[in-house]
Amino acid sequence: MTTPGQDAKDLSIPAKRAIVAKVQTRHKAHETFLQHNLEDNYDYMVKTTDPIFADALEAIVQLKPEQVASYLADFMAGGEIDLTKFKRSQLQTQFYFDRKVRDVMSLAIGAVIQDRPTDVRAYLADFFQKRSNDY
Repeated sequence: MTTPGQDAKDLSIPAKRAIVAKVQTRHKAHETFLQHNLEDNYDYMVKTTDPIFADALEAIVQLKPEQVASYLADFMAGGEIDLTKFKRSQLQTQFYFDRKVRDVMSLAIGAVIQDRPTDVRAYLADFFQKRSNDY
């Protein structure tokens, strides 16, 4: 519809309508697939990841360790966690979450949804262990 170098404001209204109709048609053709994919991801998250991440977030916000990824690797591995090896952050909870937790948790959630591991806890333990020097 538009050629390289042609500005959309120079197009006629019928040409703009044709472009919009083409995009809407393309979207509607994929809408069922996209909706199914969204529902599938949602179900996977609710059943497998939400309980794990809820427990992890509760523990991490209570303890506020400076070494977030290392703590989460130990937490996901299960068993007894040696709290003496983790320095406690003095940041207020919201600042702590924003600066220390949000990025690494977002990466982890995205990786779990993309890879869909069979054993989510073991996958996350490995995921966080690999990033223990960065977060």
